[in-house]
Amino acid sequence: MKDKHLTLEKVRKKAEEECASIHFLVYRYMLLTTGLGCVCVFGYMYVWNKVSLLSILFLSFFVVPGSALFALLFWIRVLAWRHARPQLIIEILKKEPQNADDYLNRSAVCYVYNFYEAAVEECRTACGIEPDNDLALFSLAECLWLLLHQGDEALAIAEKLAKKEGSQQASALALLGAILTKKNPIEALKCFDKAIEIEPNSINVHLALLRFLIDTDQLDRAAEAVTETVKLLKRLNLGQAHYKELLELQGVLAMKQGRFADAVKALTLAIRQSPAEAKYYQLRSDAHEALGNIDKAEKDRRKVQTLTETQS
Repeated sequence: MKDKHLTLEKVRKKAEEECASIHFLVYRYMLLTTGLGCVCVFGYMYVWNKVSLLSILFLSFFVVPGSALFALLFWIRVLAWRHARPQLIIEILKKEPQNADDYLNRSAVCYVYNFYEAAVEECRTACGIEPDNDLALFSLAECLWLLLHQGDEALAIAEKLAKKEGSQQASALALLGAILTKKNPIEALKCFDKAIEIEPNSINVHLALLRFLIDTDQLDRAAEAVTETVKLLKRLNLGQAHYKELLELQGVLAMKQGRFADAVKALTLAIRQSPAEAKYYQLRSDAHEALGNIDKAEKDRRKVQTLTETQS
């Protein structure tokens, strides 16, 4: 890859811009909430005709500062999870990498902002430092397959890790199953089943199996897998990233089953959790079009185009 340092600088700039936009939202919401509090208090005094020096002092020294503090704390909590990611990325990029884990972290931040070639290069560097690091090898295989669609090298690494007992065996089996989906779906299903046998509580493996079942049109079993995955998510109480992927798959399954209204509902929920994900709008556009909602379908397609241009 040409000029890796320039790419990393672009990543850092994007993360800083994301942080700045979140700070702006905190201040804006704080002012809006404070302003609303002032309007309500003045409105109360006007209606009940209780304007007095005491009420003005109370408003000035307690209500307005109190509303501002409440608004600030509330919106900071709401937006904290959004701020954590770009701030962490900035800290990762500030650090000069010393070991394989540092390069894997840099690979992850390159992936976040769609610099896929840089992500793969950082993984290769990590593997060069620690050739027997299973996590580094798996990350490389995953990047090659998911990001660059280079199946042969990814297949070789996944096959090696799938035979090796360790922390990455189940994940490697799931990746191997994904790679074999079109070439050999029977063997792919065996990989998924074995991965779940090894790690029955791995939500990533369950989601990979669900995607495989949908892609291979095993819709009845896919519906059962949705129920099992929902139960697992509730039991493990995991984060939003897994929920939005499940919602995406529920939407795709509903479309394949001809339940286009249900598809719109699922994809709308996915969009609420991740409003910058273009593929959700594209899928919902297809569902709207199947329902005959041409205007809504066109609106989603325009959103896809806007997001694609912004992220490119």
